[in-house]
Amino acid sequence: MSGSSSKFDDLLTQLGTGRWNLLYFLTSSYWCLLVPPQFISGVYLAPAINYTCRPPESEDSVHVSRDSCYYSINKSSLVGVEEEEPCTEWDFDTSVFSTTLTSEFSLVCGREHLRATYQGVYMLGTFLSPLLGGYLADRYGRWKVVMATQVVTVITAISQCFIHSFMFILVLRFFMGSVNLLTLFIFALEVCEPKHRALVGILTGLPWALGTMLWGALAYCIRDWRWLQAAVSFPILLILIPIYFLDESPRWLIVNGHHDKALLVLQRASRWNKATLPPEEDLRALMRNVQEEGPLVPWAPSVIFAGVSLASGVITLVLHETAGKALPDTITDLTHIRSLKNQEENVDPSEIEKIAT
Repeated sequence: MSGSSSKFDDLLTQLGTGRWNLLYFLTSSYWCLLVPPQFISGVYLAPAINYTCRPPESEDSVHVSRDSCYYSINKSSLVGVEEEEPCTEWDFDTSVFSTTLTSEFSLVCGREHLRATYQGVYMLGTFLSPLLGGYLADRYGRWKVVMATQVVTVITAISQCFIHSFMFILVLRFFMGSVNLLTLFIFALEVCEPKHRALVGILTGLPWALGTMLWGALAYCIRDWRWLQAAVSFPILLILIPIYFLDESPRWLIVNGHHDKALLVLQRASRWNKATLPPEEDLRALMRNVQEEGPLVPWAPSVIFAGVSLASGVITLVLHETAGKALPDTITDLTHIRSLKNQEENVDPSEIEKIAT
């Protein structure tokens, strides 16, 4: 730990833990509750569902097979002579969901890859976000970046409920992923008393797990994809309220020379936590020392939050278990693949490969 960090942590220890820190923790926890439904939305919004080709009504002697991308028609007077035509319309199974992205935009057959693209563009955004997010947070401050990213998240999430262009939805998904930064989580840790940081980091995982479970419960109750998207998007508006009342990170203010603002933030924190701070002269001297020393390794955050995440994503692509293979869309698909492998001696290997890919 650098000397500046140690001195600032001593100051946080004097502030203790109280309502001021709790506001940051609860805001970060609420954010962790909201992210999973957007992160894994494709499971319920763009699922793999059964469909049947719907041939033109004018065609005679039509043969249609289930989940088929083609239909057969008899255009000849000769019995048994049929020609295949590509399907342009389908009837979708509505026994589970009344409407989905899959059914509304016909993401089957030649467009089936767009189901994976729906999730992929979001992950591409999250893949690229560490490259820019850390720089912006260090350059312009934590509070401004947190507020800006949440406003963009609100706009992109709610807009998807009303858009009738799948390509536009993909664009919105990309921008939503690109602002899915950990800045708010880091924000909460920066103002946390050092002895509680590990606990805070662990506890924020609980709302993430809860958000994942609530997403499944909502999908069980709401079977229309637009209403389901709305149910998890409009609550994001509420996070703007506590963010508005958050102070800028005093650590960032001190390091960037905004000592007067940092002093006001620390004084407010001491009132909220009912703690006693050193005299103003001592605080200003400490701030000057922290600013002058700075971090020993200024590039460390970029390596940790950008380099490591990018490297881990690339490594995942070349692992023996994942190289050249498509990941299952749902747990049901994974279970099906495993059950087929357990019965490998009785199943054609080509069927397993077809489901796995």
